[in-house]
Amino acid sequence: MDLPRHGDSRPWKGVLGDEFFTRFMLELLNQFELTKVALVGLSMGGGIAHRFALAHPSRVRALVAIEPGGVERKRPYQFPIWVVQRIPGLLRLGTWLLAGSEKYLRSSMSGPLTNGPATPGFERIIALAMQEARRKHLHGEKALDDWQIESFGPFRMRYHSIPMLHRLTSPALWVVAGRSNGAIDPAAIAAAHDATPNSRITTIADAGHIVPYDCPDELNAVISDFFTEVFGELSKPSAENAIEENLE
Repeated sequence: MDLPRHGDSRPWKGVLGDEFFTRFMLELLNQFELTKVALVGLSMGGGIAHRFALAHPSRVRALVAIEPGGVERKRPYQFPIWVVQRIPGLLRLGTWLLAGSEKYLRSSMSGPLTNGPATPGFERIIALAMQEARRKHLHGEKALDDWQIESFGPFRMRYHSIPMLHRLTSPALWVVAGRSNGAIDPAAIAAAHDATPNSRITTIADAGHIVPYDCPDELNAVISDFFTEVFGELSKPSAENAIEENLE
C-alpha cells in the first residue's frame, strides 16, 4: 500500500500536510477495521506515525520512529531553506531534473547511503527511485512532499512534537542513524526519547539516514526485539514486513 501521492496512489489533490495524514491514517484504520496497530515509520513516515499516535493514542499499540521528522525545533539554515522552498517552480524543476537524468538521481541517492553505489540492491533502489521521480514529473508534483514543506517555518519548525510527547501512551522505540550526516539531529531524537514515557532509544552506528537500506538485518533485529518485549514471542508483528510496507 502506498501513501497518498506515492507509488500508485496518484493523482491526489490538495495539500497533504500533517492534518491530512493524521486524518488519512484514521480513515485507513477504520476502513480496514483495525482497532489498534503497531506503526513503523522512517523519516517523514516516522513523523507521520508519532504525530498520529499523539492525536489518536487509543489506536496505536506500539511505535517505532526511525530517524523521524517532526522532532527538531530548528534546522541549520532554517530561513534560507524556507525561502528556497517557496521560490515559484523550483521544486518542480527539481522533479524534472531527477526524472530526466539518471546520473543526477544516482548522485542524489548515493550520498545518503553509507556505502553509496556499493549498497546491496543499489540498482533496484535506483530503478524504484527513477520510477517514483518519473511519476512525480508526470503528475506535476514537487520534489519534496507537502508534509516536508509545511513543516518548515521561517524561524523554527512548525512540526515540533517534543513538548507534546509526554502524552504519548504507546511503547515507543526511537532509532538513530550513527552516520546520518545531519539529516535529523541525533540530539533531537534523544530529546524525543527523554520526553516520551515508556520509551527506548537505540543507535545503529553504521547506518545513514535511510537505515533500512544501509543496515536491514540490524534494524530488523532491533524492531523484532522491541516487538517481542511489547507483545511477546507469539503475537509480535513481522519487523521485515513492517519495514517493507513502510518503504513502498
